[in-house]
Amino acid sequence: MKNMKPMKSLIALSVLTAMVAAPVAAADTSPSNQELYQMILELKNQQSALQKQAQMAKAEAAKAERELAMTKQKLELAMALDESGEVANSSIKVKQHETGSYTEVGVLIKRPENDRLTYAQTTNQSNGLQSKGVDVETEYKPGIRIGVGHFYENGVEGYAQYTHLSSSASDSIQDPGGSLELNPKLVPEEELNFDQDEEIDAAKASYDLGYDVIDAGFAQHLAIGDQLSIRLGGGLRYASLDDQLKAFYDNGSEYIQVKQRNDFEGIGPRATIDATWQKPNSNLSVTGMLGTSLLYGRNEFSYFAKDDDDDVVSFDNTERHIYSVSEAKLGVNYNGIKNDIRYDLGLAYEFEIWNDALSTLSYVDDTTDQLFTREDTDLIMHGVALTAKMNW
Repeated sequence: MKNMKPMKSLIALSVLTAMVAAPVAAADTSPSNQELYQMILELKNQQSALQKQAQMAKAEAAKAERELAMTKQKLELAMALDESGEVANSSIKVKQHETGSYTEVGVLIKRPENDRLTYAQTTNQSNGLQSKGVDVETEYKPGIRIGVGHFYENGVEGYAQYTHLSSSASDSIQDPGGSLELNPKLVPEEELNFDQDEEIDAAKASYDLGYDVIDAGFAQHLAIGDQLSIRLGGGLRYASLDDQLKAFYDNGSEYIQVKQRNDFEGIGPRATIDATWQKPNSNLSVTGMLGTSLLYGRNEFSYFAKDDDDDVVSFDNTERHIYSVSEAKLGVNYNGIKNDIRYDLGLAYEFEIWNDALSTLSYVDDTTDQLFTREDTDLIMHGVALTAKMNW
């Protein structure tokens, strides 16, 4: 029993030593401030990575939703097929489009042409007085087109579009000499220093056209089968044309300057039909458009001629009636999706005729007074258009 006391004392001493050493060991293994800071940085990096993964998952979900909508549309079209594989009577359907707004920006390169650009003529005195007109040659000039719109449910689209083009050209000619003589074309028969039969030394002319058009309305999109779609549009068009031809004639000692101007402004209904054929398994498509407008408005025509003696001959006439405009377009499109934005790139050739939108002056011969008649002529606009449309 005596030997048990030292043993108990040794056990108690060991327990006490362990209890004292435990906090010291715990203190030795606790992380330092540098280690704690590093752990916080790692947690922040992990949080940022999780946020990026969440954003990517959200984008993938949106893409999958769009693809699901397109697949649903294709299934609906496929259900229109009867058992024999022929398209049923209900194959023409509303083309569902993802709802949302869009912006359209276009660059135009167009050329105006009309029959009132002859400002002088050359006459061959030795060949039966045959004459040949001298015209101002118009050029292709750049313009802009800006549009906005919104796609609603059931394939309905609302749109507004503004087109602007400013074109100018000039020409000049000297007396060719020999058996050819140069005559002015736009001067009156009498009252000024010389008339249209006078031989002159030189002539020059300039032509300017200001073209501004605003189109607004609604359109219905239809699908015919899997690849062909139709867009039926209707709305209003506002148009403004400022057309001006200036000429200057010099016969050495005297000169005459002439200005003809058309100022057109009108508004009226416009109807269009667009057709798009989508190439299978491709982002490419072929597009075409036909359109017409009936514009009621004012068409003011003025003429002014003045010589170096300050003698003046002028004519001014304004007409109000309905003018028709015909349009056509043929082109190709490329569409796709980038960063959740649907885009459409198009290149097309455009042609339009403005019937009787411009005028020229004709002189009445064999009269003592200056008598004029107004002769209307068409304005033709044609060229290419490169457009970019973005839907969001």
